[in-house]
Amino acid sequence: MDAAARNWDLAPKIAKEYSNHPLGNYLYSPLRLVNADPEVFHLALESAADDELALMRRGDKVLEAVIALSPLLGLLGTVLGLITSLSDIQLSDLGTSSTAGVTLGISEALISTAAGLIVAIISLAFYRVFQSLWFNQVRVFRKTGNELELIYRQRWLEEEDYPPANPVNQDFKYDE
Repeated sequence: MDAAARNWDLAPKIAKEYSNHPLGNYLYSPLRLVNADPEVFHLALESAADDELALMRRGDKVLEAVIALSPLLGLLGTVLGLITSLSDIQLSDLGTSSTAGVTLGISEALISTAAGLIVAIISLAFYRVFQSLWFNQVRVFRKTGNELELIYRQRWLEEEDYPPANPVNQDFKYDE
């Protein structure tokens, strides 16, 4: 952190080089501000984090929909298959060999439920992996952002204690 504080002028240049990466873009956003108050710097950092983390989650809703809908579609297929299989049965056919096709129709109908569940389970596994990766990114963003903000606040306080000399007003004297 000490090296970063000494090379503060390099920070925006380095962050700009990596602005095509979410973390680089996140760090570059507040560094673009010129002489910003620490609170404005903090708000810019938070806003950039919100934007980048939201972009990382852009596929979540689709995956959530697949997880929720695939078992329902499987059940719908099963119910429709059962209706079709059982609609062909007549009371006079019960107990005869003509009902053998019904069991085949029921087994085919249950395949749609199994397929829906398989899709949902696989999608849920991917969703959990993506969630884990996202939470790790949030942790990295927080840590990096906090360190950058700390360095910025330290520099801000140092500049308040030792303001740069203003060459224009340095030689100005009041006439008494």
